[in-house]
Amino acid sequence: MVTSFALSPESEFVLREIPLAVHRWLLPDHLTIMRPALTLRTGERIEFLPIDIQPTTVLELRFGRALSKISNDGMTLSVTALTAGTEHHLAVLPLTNDDDDVRFARLGLGHLSGRSIHLAITAGPGFSGDPESDWASLVDVTVAPAAELSLAAARAYADLRRANEIAHFSTSYDHTLYKERDRRAKGQDHLSPPATTIGPHADATSLAPAPVQVSFLDMEPLPNEDAFKFGSRLLQEMLAVKPPSFEARLAQKAQAAHGQPLRVLSICSGTAQVEAALLRSVITPVHLTLADINADLLARALSYMPAHVSTMSLVQDLNGMKLSQPYDIVICVSGIHHLVELEHIWRTLHDHTKRDGELWLIGEQVGPKGNCLAEPEYRVANELFCALPDHLRRNSVTGEVDQSLSNKDLSETTFEGIRSDEIETSLSRFFLPIEVYKRNCFLWRFIDLIYYQNYNLSDPDDKQLLKLLVQAEYAHHISGGWATELHGVYRPIY
Repeated sequence: MVTSFALSPESEFVLREIPLAVHRWLLPDHLTIMRPALTLRTGERIEFLPIDIQPTTVLELRFGRALSKISNDGMTLSVTALTAGTEHHLAVLPLTNDDDDVRFARLGLGHLSGRSIHLAITAGPGFSGDPESDWASLVDVTVAPAAELSLAAARAYADLRRANEIAHFSTSYDHTLYKERDRRAKGQDHLSPPATTIGPHADATSLAPAPVQVSFLDMEPLPNEDAFKFGSRLLQEMLAVKPPSFEARLAQKAQAAHGQPLRVLSICSGTAQVEAALLRSVITPVHLTLADINADLLARALSYMPAHVSTMSLVQDLNGMKLSQPYDIVICVSGIHHLVELEHIWRTLHDHTKRDGELWLIGEQVGPKGNCLAEPEYRVANELFCALPDHLRRNSVTGEVDQSLSNKDLSETTFEGIRSDEIETSLSRFFLPIEVYKRNCFLWRFIDLIYYQNYNLSDPDDKQLLKLLVQAEYAHHISGGWATELHGVYRPIY
């Protein structure tokens, strides 16, 4: 039974077309989309394979003009469903030159429940019948039960997203922003506390470092600290709730194991620098499994691991995750938001986490889809951004001074934040929270890879502006803002 469909270059459909001299999948310059859309001209029709309709099935369409200007009378897209020899007319969607950007339509198909239908979309002329330059772009066509709609959409454009993802991650770990991770993973960071050796009389409850009480306004950057790290540290100081001490929890787990090796799984491991630094903090035997789709990154990860950690690599697409043994601890460092099959992943991890085991999410992105900001957060952040001096708004990629804060949906062309807004709700079906810390409604957008190097922390003005941004972030957060960064400890539901 086929209950869902999403249009992409990899999907199956039949195109009743007029021969076209240009490529069928085009990226219109005038639309705010980041990937090609299927072009449909007046007189052409696209038909989809049979879909079995459920009571909650819906059709979502995103569409627009494929050309910057179409005929003066506009054009139409007619949506129909063919079942048992009967054609059901579902909607006629107009397109005109007044439509500045992509349009959206959502149609309920529940009245056809229990039937297998062929959906079709036909491009036609406008009210006066003029077909001149009437080209439409089908940006998204998604059909699924309402609860599965986002999953169906996330499965589309897999080849494009995968290629862009691999290209991004092949270089991102070498960025200067992550050099501190590299040093900590190798045990070369002089600011890291000494490792704790777990013995029969160790008191694991005393292993967390005592917090240092320093006034926010008096805080100064540490040596070689950049704006991203300083801003994050300022924000953590302001918030009353503190993040989990994963080092202390690791020590407690090791103490409870009574000398037996801990079985630890890291998913979306990449180079596993955070995991390596964490495992260095407690000297106890560990059997570590690293799981990632990128074999080259996993090979690099092995070089970071301390001697008391035995490591095996599991190269696989984690959307189809397969595991064969139970684990004491499952760790994911800012990786779940790159995965599509959340329900399968949580179910598999649940079934392979020991009853007294834990799932640790470290720095997970749980904001709106595609790592966007929601409208209230974007409105506040963009107002702050536009008030900054030019040198703090210089884009490190383009070299230009940005006039506004970008808010593009990165999941259009990558797996970045592909279902980030569903991580917590899907997780809650399989795991219960033990300790959860959330922050960062919008501060990260000012001090990310694009802008963080603009801040000269030896300049009192830049330092003061950064503190003002942190204060604005804090005020927005405690007034109900959408925090996007999560650090959490969870246990499986049994």
